[in-house]
Amino acid sequence: MAAHFKDEFEIPFTLLVDHDKRTYKALAIQRASAWNIYGPPVWVNGLRSIVKHPNKIPKQDPFQLGGAAVVDKSGEILYLYRSRASSDIPPIDEVLSTLQ
Repeated sequence: MAAHFKDEFEIPFTLLVDHDKRTYKALAIQRASAWNIYGPPVWVNGLRSIVKHPNKIPKQDPFQLGGAAVVDKSGEILYLYRSRASSDIPPIDEVLSTLQ
């Protein structure tokens, strides 16, 4: 599934897969409530996603919220974003500026 995701979005770097969700736990990335998944705050982004990808259904745990982390070679976390709802994604400019 990660290989398909990498190919579909033309991701040019290695993806790491954490089947046991140890990274989520270590970074204190929470699980969602039904409100975070299906409530009004996510309707607009959810509708956009359905229109853009009409035949896609979640293949992972839909209650696991996402996040983004940038970690340097020594293991120091340079950037951490914890999603508050299923449609909450980090501002890409923030993530990219950390990489530069």
